[in-house]
Amino acid sequence: MRQRNVKNLQERLGALAAYRVQEPECMKGKWNALFGNDNPIFVEIGCGKGQFINAQAAEHPAVNFIGIEGQENVILRALEKSGQAQTKNVLYIGKFVND
Repeated sequence: MRQRNVKNLQERLGALAAYRVQEPECMKGKWNALFGNDNPIFVEIGCGKGQFINAQAAEHPAVNFIGIEGQENVILRALEKSGQAQTKNVLYIGKFVND
Protein backbone atom coordinates (compact mmCIF):
# COMPACT_ATOMS: atom_id res chain seq x y z
CA MET A 1 0.00 0.00 0.00
CA ARG A 2 1.32 3.42 -0.93
CA GLN A 3 1.96 5.74 1.99
CA ARG A 4 0.92 9.37 1.86
CA ASN A 5 3.54 12.05 2.23
CA VAL A 6 3.93 13.20 5.82
CA LYS A 7 3.96 16.92 6.64
CA ASN A 8 7.21 18.17 8.17
CA LEU A 9 8.80 14.76 7.64
CA GLN A 10 12.43 15.88 7.92
CA GLU A 11 11.81 17.98 11.04
CA ARG A 12 9.96 15.12 12.72
CA LEU A 13 12.71 12.64 11.81
CA GLY A 14 15.31 15.07 13.13
CA ALA A 15 13.51 15.39 16.45
CA LEU A 16 13.80 11.61 16.88
CA ALA A 17 17.47 11.32 15.89
CA ALA A 18 18.31 9.64 19.21
CA TYR A 19 16.51 6.52 17.94
CA ARG A 20 18.20 6.48 14.52
CA VAL A 21 21.47 4.79 13.56
CA GLN A 22 23.15 7.32 11.27
CA GLU A 23 25.92 5.16 9.77
CA PRO A 24 25.08 1.49 10.37
CA GLU A 25 27.91 0.27 8.13
CA CYS A 26 30.41 1.73 10.63
CA MET A 27 28.90 -0.17 13.55
CA LYS A 28 30.11 -3.65 12.58
CA GLY A 29 31.14 -5.37 15.81
CA LYS A 30 30.24 -2.30 17.90
CA TRP A 31 26.46 -2.51 18.20
CA ASN A 32 26.45 -2.88 21.97
CA ALA A 33 28.26 0.47 22.26
CA LEU A 34 25.17 2.20 20.85
CA PHE A 35 23.01 0.73 23.57
CA GLY A 36 25.60 1.09 26.33
CA ASN A 37 25.21 -2.50 27.53
CA ASP A 38 26.01 -6.08 26.57
CA ASN A 39 22.42 -7.30 26.22
CA PRO A 40 21.59 -9.55 23.27
CA ILE A 41 20.44 -7.80 20.10
CA PHE A 42 17.43 -8.84 18.05
CA VAL A 43 16.81 -7.43 14.57
CA GLU A 44 13.46 -6.96 12.87
CA ILE A 45 13.72 -6.50 9.11
CA GLY A 46 10.74 -4.60 7.80
CA CYS A 47 9.61 -3.20 11.14
CA GLY A 48 6.86 -1.14 9.55
CA LYS A 49 5.17 1.26 11.93
CA GLY A 50 6.87 -0.32 14.93
CA GLN A 51 3.95 -1.92 16.73
CA PHE A 52 5.63 -5.33 17.16
CA ILE A 53 9.16 -4.12 17.92
CA ASN A 54 7.97 -1.59 20.51
CA ALA A 55 5.77 -4.19 22.20
CA GLN A 56 8.71 -6.61 22.33
CA ALA A 57 11.02 -3.90 23.70
CA ALA A 58 8.58 -3.13 26.49
CA GLU A 59 8.12 -6.81 27.31
CA HIS A 60 11.85 -7.62 27.19
CA PRO A 61 13.85 -4.71 28.65
CA ALA A 62 17.00 -6.88 28.91
CA VAL A 63 17.13 -7.28 25.12
CA ASN A 64 18.17 -4.63 22.59
CA PHE A 65 16.21 -4.29 19.35
CA ILE A 66 17.11 -2.87 15.96
CA GLY A 67 14.32 -2.18 13.49
CA ILE A 68 15.04 -1.87 9.79
CA GLU A 69 12.60 -0.17 7.41
CA GLY A 70 13.07 1.28 3.93
CA GLN A 71 10.21 3.78 3.84
CA GLU A 72 10.69 7.13 5.60
CA ASN A 73 6.96 7.74 5.98
CA VAL A 74 6.55 4.35 7.65
CA ILE A 75 9.62 4.35 9.91
CA LEU A 76 8.60 7.77 11.22
CA ARG A 77 5.62 6.09 12.90
CA ALA A 78 7.91 3.54 14.58
CA LEU A 79 10.27 6.30 15.72
CA GLU A 80 7.36 8.27 17.16
CA LYS A 81 6.11 5.24 19.09
CA SER A 82 9.56 4.72 20.62
CA GLY A 83 9.83 8.43 21.40
CA GLN A 84 6.44 8.56 23.12
CA ALA A 85 7.25 5.51 25.22
CA GLN A 86 10.81 6.78 25.81
CA THR A 87 12.07 3.33 24.89
CA LYS A 88 15.76 2.82 25.70
CA ASN A 89 16.32 -0.54 24.00
CA VAL A 90 15.22 0.16 20.41
CA LEU A 91 17.11 1.78 17.54
CA TYR A 92 16.20 2.07 13.87
CA ILE A 93 18.00 1.82 10.57
CA GLY A 94 16.35 3.26 7.50
CA LYS A 95 16.83 5.10 4.27
CA PHE A 96 16.66 8.74 5.29
CA VAL A 97 16.81 11.20 2.39
CA ASN A 98 18.79 13.97 4.11
CA ASP A 99 21.40 11.73 5.79
